[in-house]
Amino acid sequence: MGVATLEHFRLLGLLGLLGSALLFMADVILVYAPIPAARFDIFTAAVGKTPARLVYGSLLGVFVIPLVLAGFGHIYLALRPAGPWLAVPPVVLGVFAYVIGAGFHAAIPFYVVAIQAAQAQDASASPMLTLMARVFVPLQRALFLCVATSSVCLFASMLSGRTLYPRWMAALSPLVLVFIFRVALRISPPAVVGVLFPAGSNLSLLVFLAASLLVVGIA
Repeated sequence: MGVATLEHFRLLGLLGLLGSALLFMADVILVYAPIPAARFDIFTAAVGKTPARLVYGSLLGVFVIPLVLAGFGHIYLALRPAGPWLAVPPVVLGVFAYVIGAGFHAAIPFYVVAIQAAQAQDASASPMLTLMARVFVPLQRALFLCVATSSVCLFASMLSGRTLYPRWMAALSPLVLVFIFRVALRISPPAVVGVLFPAGSNLSLLVFLAASLLVVGIA
């Protein structure tokens, strides 16, 4: 990696790290609730938050996602030596997932209002909640599919040994970290579940970018 490219790599990594940290905070502001994992749902967890928390958590999430996307540029530079078939898919899918995530953050306050309105009546008779569900369910499925596929592709790319990452870095990939977080949810107290359940994916990216900067960025 040339000097100029290394500087770009570090800058993009720092921007991605900052964005991931702020997005993690946005998730906690917007959704944190000490609820056991078996009963945790992102949208119902947001119910009961003050209007200020809903607004600030939503807007913070939307505005920092461009910084997270810079982090994927950082990842691409590390994967690029492996060739386009290994370097491009995890980055493109990851970027697409976070673009969907921006829509998620923007719309959660409106979904919360729909839930609250439906609580005063028969939820099945709430046109607003029905419409919001028709929007959110496809988004939620697409988001999960893109994040999962991107994580698997990134894991496979690092295991190839053709990237700038040592193979052991695959153990710190979002795929592995999210799996660890999901296992931890089964034994964690509700206060920890309230953080890991909604923000675990962003926390895994935060950890990975920090490791990437330390391992490759100082080379």
